[in-house]
Amino acid sequence: MFRVAAPSLELHSIDNLAAPSEQMNDPPPMIQRIAGWLACLLLWMGCTLIWTDTAKAQTAADPAAEPANNIGHQSMEATVETLLASMTVADRIGQLFVIPFQGSSIRQSDAIVRLVHDYRVGAVVLTEQNGNIDNAPGSDTPRQVAALANQLQALPWGLFAPRGELPPDRTDIVADHWMRLPDPLLETGLGIPLLIGVSQTGPDQSAPVLRNGFTAMPNQMAMGAAWDPAYAQALGTILGQELAAVGINMLLGPSLDVLGSDGRQPSGVRATSTYGGDSWWVAENGAAFIQGVTDGSSGRVLSIAGHFPGQGGSDRDLNQELATIQRSLTDLQRNELLPFVRAVQTRRESETSGSGSPMAGLLTSHIRYSGFLSSRERTPPISLAPQLEEILALDAFADWREAGGLLMSGKLIVPSLSSYYGQSGQTSFANRIANDAFQAGNDLLWLAGSGPLDPNAASTLQEVILYFNVQYLEKPDFALAVDNTVRRILQAKLRLYPPAFFDRAAWTKLEEADNPLSMQTIRHLAPIGDSQSDPEVVAVGFDPLAGQIPGGVPTQLSEGSLAVKAGIITWVAQDAATLLHLDAEQAADQVRAVPNPDDRLLIFTDDRTRSTCPGCQPETVLAVDQVEAAILRLFGPDATAQIEPDRISSYGFGDVAAWLNRTANTVAQFRMDRALTEATWVIFAMLDVNPEQHPASEVVHQFLRQKPDLLLGKRVAVLSFDAPYMLDETEISKLSVYIAAYSPDPPFVEAAVRGLFHDLEMSGAPPVNVPGTPYGSLVERLEPDPDQVIPLSVFDDKRSSLDLQALEVRLGDSLQIRAGPILDRNGNRVPDGTPVEFLLRYPNDNLDLRIDPIPTRDGSATMDLLLDRAGTLELAARSLESTTSIGFQIRVEEESAAQILTVQPTVTPLTNTESPSAEPGPAISRTPALRWTLTSLSFLGSLAVLLVCLGLYAVLWARDLAVERKVLNMLWGAGSSAGLYVAAAFVLPFATPHLNQATLMLVTASLSAGSCLLVLAWFHLVRADH
Repeated sequence: MFRVAAPSLELHSIDNLAAPSEQMNDPPPMIQRIAGWLACLLLWMGCTLIWTDTAKAQTAADPAAEPANNIGHQSMEATVETLLASMTVADRIGQLFVIPFQGSSIRQSDAIVRLVHDYRVGAVVLTEQNGNIDNAPGSDTPRQVAALANQLQALPWGLFAPRGELPPDRTDIVADHWMRLPDPLLETGLGIPLLIGVSQTGPDQSAPVLRNGFTAMPNQMAMGAAWDPAYAQALGTILGQELAAVGINMLLGPSLDVLGSDGRQPSGVRATSTYGGDSWWVAENGAAFIQGVTDGSSGRVLSIAGHFPGQGGSDRDLNQELATIQRSLTDLQRNELLPFVRAVQTRRESETSGSGSPMAGLLTSHIRYSGFLSSRERTPPISLAPQLEEILALDAFADWREAGGLLMSGKLIVPSLSSYYGQSGQTSFANRIANDAFQAGNDLLWLAGSGPLDPNAASTLQEVILYFNVQYLEKPDFALAVDNTVRRILQAKLRLYPPAFFDRAAWTKLEEADNPLSMQTIRHLAPIGDSQSDPEVVAVGFDPLAGQIPGGVPTQLSEGSLAVKAGIITWVAQDAATLLHLDAEQAADQVRAVPNPDDRLLIFTDDRTRSTCPGCQPETVLAVDQVEAAILRLFGPDATAQIEPDRISSYGFGDVAAWLNRTANTVAQFRMDRALTEATWVIFAMLDVNPEQHPASEVVHQFLRQKPDLLLGKRVAVLSFDAPYMLDETEISKLSVYIAAYSPDPPFVEAAVRGLFHDLEMSGAPPVNVPGTPYGSLVERLEPDPDQVIPLSVFDDKRSSLDLQALEVRLGDSLQIRAGPILDRNGNRVPDGTPVEFLLRYPNDNLDLRIDPIPTRDGSATMDLLLDRAGTLELAARSLESTTSIGFQIRVEEESAAQILTVQPTVTPLTNTESPSAEPGPAISRTPALRWTLTSLSFLGSLAVLLVCLGLYAVLWARDLAVERKVLNMLWGAGSSAGLYVAAAFVLPFATPHLNQATLMLVTASLSAGSCLLVLAWFHLVRADH
């Protein structure tokens, strides 16, 4: 042992002071060292666990939450069981129901207050029909929705917010802003947040529920026509951001229905609310959109995809009459169920929501499938039938249900179900409908009708809820089923909100904070806005179109700029625009193919109006002069000067219908006759054809049938701003040009106009069958293009292509061969599952090897080729009618390395055979900010270690004591580690966005090591002193 020479004997080594007999009894030095190091190691591990646990708790805790119990630190399963054990029967039953209500704000006397607070209802849906959303011109819809969401979320806590928003002075909340509701059950509610749902697909033509102040989303068919799931994901991101910012946490969408062979839908059910008629592409777009909603909302919005198990083949409105479709379970698995399987397979990885948490729930459909159910009239729809459990028992859905996947019923108080149950003579069928829906497997029961809410609906809702309470108390099996359902609902809500929002301790603080209520209490009770990162931010209004966000910018909206949002929608519109028909004369005459300064343009526009709610001001879907305005803006005097304003005129379909039917006055009749005589271009801007609700929508049909002579010598164009299959083959043959734009929103109108003037290369393709056009068969369009040359490549385990010249393989080795990307007739990658045949031939031996077709994945097919035979092997590939590919000639020798030669086909390859980009260009990336801090206990402990070390140094230096070098080293190490920690306390707040948990644990471990060194140094000094 090394010692420091000392001038005095005031401090000696313990070894020198020990008696000879004691020294003889001491253990050997090696054992002493080992024991000392083991003690240091155990002490270091203990300190590290203490410091690290403290730091982790600080970084993981929600700043807004101060739980008095352990609920915030339990696992998902334990938290659910803790909450369930705290719930009364009324709490559990109420969580099952989704209800409507009336009004854009809440009064204390409203029925919704009683239903949520007294009957413990757990979910609501906002609709325009019930006046929940104010889209009137000039209204601040985002702020109104946010205030309503605040009011709703206060009710489970037993609070009523008259205005639904915080006052400008946030120091105190006085009684006129928040007041406590009387509890008739004499028990406090758990404060479980409500599910607040909305559907962005309205009941009428292109009418999203949230419009004013929200980004105008294109319909799903427009997304499908762009053939790029990255667009769907980007648009889902935008929608998720905006919904979360105003407190909406449940989206009833997207629709994953696969349209039938003709793509047609009945009146009132918009075909453009689906992605198309191919199950694989519907699945790709649907899953991407759901992913986008989850990412954009940071996991705060749950998507409920409809309409399970698929109603794309329905021939009527299922809310009015039950439809029966000829499908077996096997048929459903091959087609309709594929998008839903893809949706439930999406998972969200998160510390708060748990690993592998489902991103989407499913909304069931009121449809009957003969062959799977029955073709009898008394067969219930699948949403209420026991056979629904057979579908849920399939492997894909069973895993999803086990992970907490939610199943929500369609609207249950609708005429079709009322008529079905009314046939049995039952007077009060609401209880039975709800019970059958629950027994079939639905978790959330949507007690709503197809129209505006009946003023007496509240009594019906209360009756159903009370009926379920009685069933729970009387039937143990029913109670067990309810408990299992509530577990899934609680899991879904825990994935939306931190566990602290479910903490009963908040009620203790509320009782202590008498009026005026403390701001801190309200922050804790308001699970709206960006509470994960800033408890002071409650839902605020914003106006993305005007670029003004009053009241502050939540984190969800700070990244997606307005220019990016507008740009994404413009890209979708341009990539979706489709040239459906161009006659031979139009194609041959390039001069007259587009309108020029000598032409006169006559535009007929479907100017129908829509009424989104009783008493609301009707809105125009497509303005009479909207197409004209777009033409003048892009090609008028201030642009390319192709069209002068005095050479273009516009009329509405109503005017044209009156002219056709001879009901217009004489002046109007004369003006129309003159306009048609002078016009060289007649342009129809049409929506869908729905004569029952909009008689004038048949104008295009009537004009082409009744007045074809007036169109002789004129260019006739149809711009379709809805589903593209509204015209038949004969009508299309009379047109010069037929363009599908799919949506009446301004970016799509502009894309159609640019396509008409040949200013845009229209690369889109309809995702449905359009008879009378080259896109008459969607199945054929999605098959491999027969004119393409399929590329072949050799790749390694990392999916990287290999250089054939540098590749060295021998007899007995294996090669991985990839054929693709294989493109369809639209120029997009073929759907997964497209069969590809690899053709293997030994020409010298006249031997052909037969291999079973291999399905594609991401547009390519791969095979493992074993070189087990010497000789020359020729390799090629084909897929259905696409029979030409790059070839390989592999010469395998017994002793030497094989030679691989590329054989070019004799046909001319396609110019566009590049692989579709895998990078989602328009997708919005999000980088979550880390909020890591150091605990005050850790800081104070490190400061104490530093001070003690400095003090000991000062004492030793002042007294000029001789100590062992290892003691000095220990003091130096302890002081350094403590100083490092103190410095980190000041540096880390600025550097934490770039650090992670491992860095924080490393810092705390250094403090632990310093603590151990200090203890050992003190121990040696004490022994030396003795």
